[in-house]
Amino acid sequence: MAPLRWGICATGLISQDFANALSLSPENHTIAAIGARDPNKAKEFAARFGIKTVLDSCEALGSCTDVDVVYIGSLTYMHFEHARHFLKSGKHVLCEKPLTLLPEQTAELLALAKSTGRFLMVALWSRFFPAYSRLRQAVTNGELGTVRLVQANFCLPVPEVVRLKEKKLGGGTLCDFGVYLVHLASWVYGGEKPLSVTVAGHVNETGVDRSGGIIIKYSDNRLASLTWSGDSGPATTALVLGDKGSAKLEDYFWCPTKLTLNGELIHMPTPPVRQGDKFNFFESGGLLYEANHVKECLEKGLTESPLLSHKECQLIHDILAEGHKQLVQRLIKSSIDNDYSFVCITWSYMAPLRWGICANGMISQDFANALSLSPENHTIVAIGARNPDKAKEFAARFGIKIVLDSCEALGSCKEVDVVYVGSLTNLHYQHARHFLQSGKHVLCEKPLTQLPEQTAELLALAKSTGRFLMVALWSRFFPAYSRLRQAVTNGELGTVRLVQANFCMPLSNFARLNDKRHGGGALCDFGVYLVHLASWVYGGEKPLSVTVAGHVNETGVDRSGGIILKYSNNRLASLTYSSDAGPSATATVLGDKGSANLGDLFWCATKLTLNGELIHTPSPPARPGEKFNFDESGGLLYEANHVKECLDKGLIESPVLPHSECQLIHDILAEGHRQLGVDYHNMDA
Repeated sequence: MAPLRWGICATGLISQDFANALSLSPENHTIAAIGARDPNKAKEFAARFGIKTVLDSCEALGSCTDVDVVYIGSLTYMHFEHARHFLKSGKHVLCEKPLTLLPEQTAELLALAKSTGRFLMVALWSRFFPAYSRLRQAVTNGELGTVRLVQANFCLPVPEVVRLKEKKLGGGTLCDFGVYLVHLASWVYGGEKPLSVTVAGHVNETGVDRSGGIIIKYSDNRLASLTWSGDSGPATTALVLGDKGSAKLEDYFWCPTKLTLNGELIHMPTPPVRQGDKFNFFESGGLLYEANHVKECLEKGLTESPLLSHKECQLIHDILAEGHKQLVQRLIKSSIDNDYSFVCITWSYMAPLRWGICANGMISQDFANALSLSPENHTIVAIGARNPDKAKEFAARFGIKIVLDSCEALGSCKEVDVVYVGSLTNLHYQHARHFLQSGKHVLCEKPLTQLPEQTAELLALAKSTGRFLMVALWSRFFPAYSRLRQAVTNGELGTVRLVQANFCMPLSNFARLNDKRHGGGALCDFGVYLVHLASWVYGGEKPLSVTVAGHVNETGVDRSGGIILKYSNNRLASLTYSSDAGPSATATVLGDKGSANLGDLFWCATKLTLNGELIHTPSPPARPGEKFNFDESGGLLYEANHVKECLDKGLIESPVLPHSECQLIHDILAEGHRQLGVDYHNMDA
C-alpha cells in the first residue's frame, strides 16, 4: 500500500501538530501540499515539513491532483465551507471538530459525502487512542457491569485565546471543550440517542459560552454529567462508573495515556515527536492514531468510519446544538426570597450539654458514639424511640438512664436541653416542630424537611420560640471545610469559577432510598451535600439559576441526576449524584489562580489538597471497643461542639450555617424535585 497523500488546509497550531504526527510514519503518510491564505506562513510550514506543493489558498487544495485527502485545520467557522468545497472537488476529508456550527450544516455535509462517495470524518481523535479502545472493550465485555454514570470535566483557563471569545470566529468553549465530553459519553453508551439533554452555563458579552454543565439522560437509569470551562482549571479527568466496576481516564482525558480499570493502571504512551521538533498541544503524537484509521478506512473503500459513524457524528452535533439553544434560552429562575434576621437571646450551657436522641437508627448510633468521645462537653440523658426493646439496647450501649417509649416523649423530658433528630426523613418536619413547640433546641438530620414551605415554617417557629435550630450538615464543621472557606475568602485560589463534585454510591437495594413514603430519593440524601458544598464555597449566595435532570424510578423518587447552579460573574457549580453507580465522592474547587480538592468522601473530608499541598486532618476515632457505622463519623463531634458553642453564646441559629442559607439550600433541592417531577406533596404519585 502506497502512503496516503495528504493536503493540509491552514497553517495553525493544530495543523502543525497534525503534520508533525504524520511525519512519524512516512511509510503510511506523506504531505503532498499545504494551502493557506497567508503565502509566507504557507512557505514556512512547507519548509518545516518538507512539503513540495505550496498553494496560495486553502480552496486550491481541491484541484490539486496530488492530494487524496484533505485535513481541515482552519478556524471553526470555516469548517463547513471548506469541507463542502473539498467534498464537491472529489477529495476525502478529515475535518477538525466541530464539523460545523449548525446541525443542518452537518447533515448537509454527511449527505454530500454519501452522494459523492467521498470519505468524511470529524477529527475527534480521542476515539482512536488505545485507552479509549480498551475502555470501550471493558464496557462491551461487561467488566464494569452496567454503566450508570459518565462524569467528566474539561476545564482549562484560556482567557486570552481570542478565537474562543469571538462568535464570528466560531468561538465558545462548548464547541471546543464540550464536544470532547459529549463524544466521550456517546462512546461509552454506544452512540445511543439520549432521552434528554439539559444544559446551563455562562455566555459572555459577545454571545458565546465560557463555561457550563451538561446533563445527558439515557434509558435504564443511565446518566452523563459533564462540565466545561474556559475560565478555571486545569481539571480534565473522566470517570465511568458501573454497578460492578469503574474506569478512570486520568488528566487530559481527551488524549489519555493512562487508564485505571477496576483499580489496575494501564499506561499507553503516545508516539514521541520527531527529533528536533516539538508539539504545540498535549500528546499530539496521538493524532497519528486517527490518521492511520483514515488510511485503513480508505484502503477498505469506506466513506465513513465504523468507529465514528455519520449517524453518531450527527447525534453529537445535535446535542451541541441543543446545548447552544438552551444556553441562549435558559431563563433565570429563583423562588428564594426568604431572609431571616439573626437573633441572639440569653442563656448559657457551660456545663455538659444534655442531649435527647430521637430514634435509634444507625446515624443516631454514630452520633451518640461521637458524643461519648467528649463527656466534659456532652451527655446523653434520654433516648426516645417507637420500639422499646431497641431503645433499651441503645440505652445500655451508651449508658443512658432515661428510656422513653416514643420519640415525642422527649419533648416533655425536663432533663433534655437539645434533641438530636435522627429519624427517617419523612418524620423530620413533625419531630422538629414538636420539639421546638415543646421548648427544646433542635439539631435535625438532613434534609430538615422535604418541602421548602415546611422549612420556612420551622425557621419561623425557632425564631418565635427563641429555640436553637440547625440542620445537621456536619460537613461544614470539619477542619478541611474551614480551611477551604478560609482559602476562598483570602483569595488563595483567586476568583473561584467552578465547583465540581460527585456523590455516587451504589445503594439501589437500600429500601429507604426507594420508598417515597419514608422520604426516599437520592437528591435529598446525596444531593444535599453537593448543594451545601457549592453554597459554602460561594458564601451562601443565591444562584442565578438552578438546572436539574435525572432519573426517577417507578415509586416516584429520583435515583440519579445532575445539578447545574449558575452564579453571577461567570461562576458555576456542576454536581452529580447517583445511588446506582459508584463509589465516587470527590470535590474540586477551581479558581483562576489555584485549586482545592477534597479527597474521596468529600462530605466528611479528612484530606484537603490546597494549591498542591496536602493537608491531613483525621477525624476523632471511635471509643475503644466501639465502631462507627458510617465513614468518619467521629466528625459528628465537630457539629455537636458547634451546637454547644452556639448555645453557650445564646444563639438560636448558627453563624456558620444560618437560617437564610438553610432555606436557600432547601429551596434549591425543591426546585430540583420540581424539575425532576418528584412531588413530596403527593406521596402516592
